[in-house]
Amino acid sequence: MLFESSIKGIAAKRLTAVEIDPDRSHQHEFNSMAQFKSILGAEKRQLQAAFVWLAADGEAVLEARDQLTWYDARQNNPERSEFHLYYRGNPVLERAQVNDLLIFIVLSDNRVTVLLCPAGSPIEDQLIWLFDIQDNGPRLMVRALDETRILLSTFISNEILTRIGLSVAMRDKAFQNQVLSDFDMQMPETGRLAVYIQDRFGRDYDPVRQPDDLLLHLRQKEEQAFLALEAYELDLRLQRGFANSNDFIACSLSIQNRRKSRSGYSFEHHIAFLLKANDLPFSQGQITENRNRPDFILPGIDAYRDPGYDPAKLFALGAKTTAKDRWRQILSESDRVAHKHLATLEPAISAHQLAEMQARQVTPVVPAALLNSYPPEYAGMLLTFRDFFEQLQSKLGIKRPLQTGGI
Repeated sequence: MLFESSIKGIAAKRLTAVEIDPDRSHQHEFNSMAQFKSILGAEKRQLQAAFVWLAADGEAVLEARDQLTWYDARQNNPERSEFHLYYRGNPVLERAQVNDLLIFIVLSDNRVTVLLCPAGSPIEDQLIWLFDIQDNGPRLMVRALDETRILLSTFISNEILTRIGLSVAMRDKAFQNQVLSDFDMQMPETGRLAVYIQDRFGRDYDPVRQPDDLLLHLRQKEEQAFLALEAYELDLRLQRGFANSNDFIACSLSIQNRRKSRSGYSFEHHIAFLLKANDLPFSQGQITENRNRPDFILPGIDAYRDPGYDPAKLFALGAKTTAKDRWRQILSESDRVAHKHLATLEPAISAHQLAEMQARQVTPVVPAALLNSYPPEYAGMLLTFRDFFEQLQSKLGIKRPLQTGGI
């Protein structure tokens, strides 16, 4: 599904029993919808809707199509209006529970995507942050296009949307064409593409003063390059066609797996680029105890393996684009490092998960742009990439480099 500037508005509300519980009502209507009139107007209309039920971790596990009817139940009463949104019924809403969050994304042609999120889930926290949703309970909250477009323009926002099966169209056609030409229409291996992006855009922000901005910038540019190459590759595959349904499914799974794998390796490549730009010595992917391979050991694997080296000056940095449960993998990867660090792009990590990280002596390292997405009571335990690099330079006695570029 394509999201560009065609977004007309976003609305959200929590579900009540009378809206979704068949024991309470068979009306199939969303109530308290008066504010939706600012997006849909006052005239009765039919809307084509795509419903998506999201599991707690953000995977879109169930989708369904339905038709919505927007109407004024008291249209014959000149003194009163009562707007409702009628739905026919679909498998997604059959999973709905009271107090689950419902998000409506309305496009300019009045097509609607409806996201259903379990109450209290990590993906709910992320979407509340992404769309700047004010939780009004069962009363509808509406966001206009100008507010949502700003949020959708960031790389992190795009990552969340992609995770739930939505995407934002790329507009830099000149860059896409240049990428296709530079790589002869062939998808390069992850490291080569990362270096290509770093060479072209690695000085758009100063890696010393602005490492957080630069990291997101590099990720965004690499995503654009990757998707341009992937789109060309897939067009050729579609032209060849598929032998059968199994062939199609295998192709789809291959695409999804490659995206996930490349995203993680890309993240590591760009962190390594920033560490080098800040004159920080490190080893990447070297073997420690029990044949573990932590993503980064600082100041290096030789210091780590030297029993005489002060363990207070050893650092282990794991790199996980999404935290979820995978962050626990770093706990057993470097026994000599008591307090570990986790670099992640995961916004809105829950208070419960942050509390567990704190108890396990794990400090998240996140882009500065994400800081306001986390529970404020845990602000003190979070580090930006610039914070982390300055801490390393201080502990390791490394002089901070001079400004090397940027804006």
